[in-house]
Amino acid sequence: MSDCQIAQEVNFRLVVTEKDNEDKKRRGVKPNRYEFKFPENWANASKERSIVGLRGLFVMPKYRDVFVGIRVRVFVTNSEAGETEERRELSKTFGYGQYCDYRTRLREFNDSILKEAIKLESETVIIPANSLYALPSGLKMNTDASGHPVDTRFQWGDVIPGGKSRIPVLSRFVFVDNPTGEGKTSQYVFECHYNELPEADRTITDTDPTSGDLSTEIYSIQIEVSRMSDDAKEIFHYESDTRTDKSKTLIFQNVYNYDGCALFSNLDSMSEDGFLANTRRDPIIPIKYYELKNSNQTFWVDTYAAFERDAPVYLNPGDALCIEAQLLTSAKPLL
Repeated sequence: MSDCQIAQEVNFRLVVTEKDNEDKKRRGVKPNRYEFKFPENWANASKERSIVGLRGLFVMPKYRDVFVGIRVRVFVTNSEAGETEERRELSKTFGYGQYCDYRTRLREFNDSILKEAIKLESETVIIPANSLYALPSGLKMNTDASGHPVDTRFQWGDVIPGGKSRIPVLSRFVFVDNPTGEGKTSQYVFECHYNELPEADRTITDTDPTSGDLSTEIYSIQIEVSRMSDDAKEIFHYESDTRTDKSKTLIFQNVYNYDGCALFSNLDSMSEDGFLANTRRDPIIPIKYYELKNSNQTFWVDTYAAFERDAPVYLNPGDALCIEAQLLTSAKPLL
């Protein structure tokens, strides 16, 4: 590079906004494409060779207060009467909140909220003395000195038939085939597999003390979002792009988990697919140099998941895509 002259050091920083996203839709630009401008004085300068040296590529997330609360609702169906009602004393809410910045990956947030879901099994529930619901085998209400039932504390996982055979709710990031048939899409999913248990494992059969008839109660669980902070709605796209099957899953589409991105760009005209590099926290060593093959004053970068390059990454409003670079000129072509 002895025949090159460093024209200037530059930090390209593009902060994503809702307006930019709407503009891309209007112009038909890919939503995961981000456009940068070279400094005007460098782009217009007379030179035989234009060279860009990349020193750093990273995503700087917006500082966010992320809270997600999930409501686990327990329903009981009386098979004889064919009636279903919520058993409110068993329905529970769990959640987790965390301040997220450039050091945070959403998988760390997911690990924490999953721990909160697991705690449901051992949480205390109080069954009122006048409850009309039967208890699983082996559980009995406490009584007073006269032998009358009194309010009794149990663990949630003991009162729900089959409750300790499955974690109530699981959450995870997944990549699935895009419904359009092109590539993959990222999802953040809350799943409840309780209802997949055999019906016999979710059933309590008891004898009606008055009539002597058998009463069969079948339990089921529904999950739903109880509360989300505004920052959480922003990164999980809760209001606009959530698929819900309350009996089983909550699916949030196109969620970026803030792992590394694979960047593709028209800067790299030498490679077949235009791959630049993965974003990283550390500088690029050695510096990667690219010779521009056109006189455009702009360039674009497409973002994809580093570990699933068929899945586009959509940065959220307030996030910044940053490129640290050297802009050089040369009288000779690069070897």
